[in-house]
Order: sequence, then C-alpha cells, then structure tokens
Amino acid sequence: MRPADLRKLPMPAADHQFSYGDDPNQIGELRLPPRPGPHPVVVLVHGGCFQPGGARYPAAMGDTLKSDGIASWNIEYRRLGQPGGGWPGARISTSGRAIDYLRGLAAPHKLDPNRVVVLGHPAGGHLTHVGGNTAANRPEGVHCSSRSRCHSRVINLAGPIDVTANIEHYEETCRGPVVTRMLGGPPGSGS
Repeated sequence: MRPADLRKLPMPAADHQFSYGDDPNQIGELRLPPRPGPHPVVVLVHGGCFQPGGARYPAAMGDTLKSDGIASWNIEYRRLGQPGGGWPGARISTSGRAIDYLRGLAAPHKLDPNRVVVLGHPAGGHLTHVGGNTAANRPEGVHCSSRSRCHSRVINLAGPIDVTANIEHYEETCRGPVVTRMLGGPPGSGS
C-alpha cells in the first residue's frame, strides 16, 4: 500500500478527542473497543517528515485495532513551521506528554496502563524512540513522569533513529531540508 492509498482510506471519527498539552496541535484521538475492558492500548504516532499536513491515516489503523479489542490513542503533535515544532519542541516532548495524559484516561476508559505499545511511522518512529530512551540516554528536557522511561514497548515502522546519520537520503525522501529545519541548522553546526 502506498501513501496515496492510505489517504484514501475512510477516516471514521474517534470515540473521544482530548488535548494533552497547551498547543492546539497536541491532541489525541481515543478509540475504544465495544467490549468491556481493561483494554490494551496502541499509541499511534504518524509520520509526515515532521511537516504540517493531514496525516490522519493512523485513524484507519485505530479502527482495525478497535475491532480486534485493542484501544488506540492516535496523537497529533507540533510540526515544522508551527510554534515549538522543531528542536527541541516536537522531538522531545511529544510521546512523553501524550503518554502521561493517557495514563490519566486509563481508569475512566477502562484501559490497561501495563499493556501499552507505542507504534510510530517514519517521523513518528523517530519520536517514539526518543520517548523510549532510558533516563540516562534521554535528551535533556524530555517530558515524562516516569523516572526510567516514557514507554518501553516501541514499534518503529521505517522511522530513522538518528536523523543525521543519512541526512541526504532522508531529506531527499521528504523532498526538502526537514532535518536541517528541525535542528535549526546543519548537524554539528552548534545550532
């Protein structure tokens, strides 16, 4: 399935939508299975080269999970060109804040906070790895109430772990200097 095919999938409305931060882009869509919980949860973090645009395709994944008895928390986040969307804003706080908020939704929505998996696709895969770092390896400023990790079960679907390792390929794929824009300058420039 190509990205264009994903965009053609139906995007049914979520069961609930919540703001997990102060920014209007920090929202999450919660989809709940119809049977009694507690439900395991998959946090869905979309890709899109860190750029603004409609990346609602995880909604279709969420509906599939819902039909299999798994809740989903499909998060939106600040992206390039939006306040707080570059370094360190989007990169270091997205999944931690969203998962902290999800913990507060567990009891009222019958979610199992011990069975949470974070699944990220390209840029979302990168963001999931940042939140999954241990405290010793986490970049300064990562938001997460957990002392050890924001989350420890991570599925990375084609996301770069080190966006600077093959910057030319990543920026060619994204059709623009997204890594340079996200970092505020070329890697190693001190920006």
